[in-house]
Amino acid sequence: MARSEFEVKANASPSARITLEEGLNITGSVTDENGKPIAGALVRTKFVNDIRKATTDEFGVYLITGCEPKLTRVVATAKGRAPEVQEVGVGPQLEPVDFSLKPGGKIRVRVVDENGKGIPKASIFFQRWRSAWYNLFEFDNVNHYTDENGIWEWDEAPLDEFQADICRPGGMQLANQKLLARAEEYVFHPPKALVISGNVIDAKTKQPIKKFRVTPGAERDNSRTRLFWNSSDSFTASDGKYQLRITRSNPAHFVRIEADGYEVATSRAFKPNEESVSYDFALKPARDIAATILTAEGKPAAAAEIAIGMAGSQISIRQGRLGTRQTYATVLKSDEAGHFGIPPRNEPFQLIILHPAGFAYLKSETGPIPDPIQLTPWARIEGTFSIGKLPAAGVELALGLNNGINASRDEGPSIFTQNEIKTDQTGRYVFDRVFPGQTRVGRNITYMVRQGATEATSSIQVPIELKAGETKLLNLGGTGRPVIGKLKPAETHTGNVVWPLAHLSAHEYFRPPAGMLPLEASSNDPRGFQAWYTAWQKSADYPAEKVIYEQYEEARSKRLDETPRINASVARDGTFRIDDVPPGEYVLSVNFYERENNPGYVGDLQFTVPPVENGYSSEAIDLGTLTLKK
Repeated sequence: MARSEFEVKANASPSARITLEEGLNITGSVTDENGKPIAGALVRTKFVNDIRKATTDEFGVYLITGCEPKLTRVVATAKGRAPEVQEVGVGPQLEPVDFSLKPGGKIRVRVVDENGKGIPKASIFFQRWRSAWYNLFEFDNVNHYTDENGIWEWDEAPLDEFQADICRPGGMQLANQKLLARAEEYVFHPPKALVISGNVIDAKTKQPIKKFRVTPGAERDNSRTRLFWNSSDSFTASDGKYQLRITRSNPAHFVRIEADGYEVATSRAFKPNEESVSYDFALKPARDIAATILTAEGKPAAAAEIAIGMAGSQISIRQGRLGTRQTYATVLKSDEAGHFGIPPRNEPFQLIILHPAGFAYLKSETGPIPDPIQLTPWARIEGTFSIGKLPAAGVELALGLNNGINASRDEGPSIFTQNEIKTDQTGRYVFDRVFPGQTRVGRNITYMVRQGATEATSSIQVPIELKAGETKLLNLGGTGRPVIGKLKPAETHTGNVVWPLAHLSAHEYFRPPAGMLPLEASSNDPRGFQAWYTAWQKSADYPAEKVIYEQYEEARSKRLDETPRINASVARDGTFRIDDVPPGEYVLSVNFYERENNPGYVGDLQFTVPPVENGYSSEAIDLGTLTLKK
């Protein structure tokens, strides 16, 4: 709840209302491996910060009330039994969620120091179980600490693998250690914290550097870029002294030192078990990389945001501004004169500059950084968003992922751009910082990991070409007519279906040359398409018709770039509604984001939206019930 909406000011009476919706129920039974009811078993689930729980009765039956209509994990535990968990989509038609609990697994962990002595109060921090990150409630009734001898035991452990961090008090954290119930004891040797300290001096004068920046780095074997510079943990040091304390174990650790007027210096690799290390830096004097940033009109771009991208860094651009929460890179601002300077460096780097008047994207490998740097003006989009004939307030719109700077390379920074805004009370919207070029605009559909879409809705992604410094007017919605339907799982599918995990997409149908199959057939009927294609290649007409088909492919690709694309999410009962579909011929497909227990798919289904008088009709095109295929 937002304070701006519910705050009661002095001498005022409450005016806002909170409407509580009736919760749903989860019920079922808990039995042992022989089918005998287990009384007193604890069954719990969690919705954000709200834990809902119930205890089984003498018949092993439980009832959890007040549940939200969404995907959730339900866990059952009982004395002497291994826990069990199920992922279910809570809804009015949810079938009973039953559990069969087997005898608990036994795990014994011993955490020792460098001399083999047990470490008391070492913590076992659960991380992952059954393809999902620990949600802070499945194991919260389990002791997390070793005893005075460094021993941790669990007699009611899962019978399958889970992962946990082994944390030495004040020392290293061994991340994501795999644990499985067994007779043999696990022994872990988390080292002391890695403390790196030393002097930072001028290589020529041997005098201490008065002020410099320290950034820790790590080589992480589970990341796309193995070397990661954690700018969020960087700090400023002074008088030629620094100290860095590291408690999360990685294969290797590094230190980077930056100071104005000196080359950037990077340390050697430090192993996590080196404990206390002295490492000195002698910085080489060098001329800073400096420039003045100007707008397109030649005026100084004061307070421009500047991010330095290099291998192991990450830069987030949101709404034409730096996204601070997801940016792990050195960041600075230009002064009132638009001037900035950064320490020189030998490795390749990139500069991203963002300002209300425009942007710049520079790469050191393409040549020296120019001075001055002139910004490219932003493009701008404004308009209204309607559903049917009614303006839609508070709807989130987004630009296509192709708009902006996006890069993902091992030898360079990871850069990604997002641009989302909400319509106002009149349905009006404005994107004020848009990168020039071709993109699409439409409603944003949010999908949550393992939960699916947050709402059942639709999006018509409209293409648009943008030029620097220009404003485009684009009104969305209010034309065509709705398209509705309902999905049904494949006949061979068993179990519940979490329909919000489904993703529906459609695009204009581009007819192939006479006698040839459309490209959509390659996914709708891959075997039939392959048989046709093989026979066609052997025909006498193939050389001439091949040219015709390639022209069709090229024309189809161009047409799809120029016409709207449709995306839609699905309601919990399997129904869907696509608003404001323009007249035309379309092909529709349905796929699921989760592969586990996938209920099937819909290949490219053709449908037609006929022309509409006066531009819009509320009369829906009903596609009926679509049965998925496997």
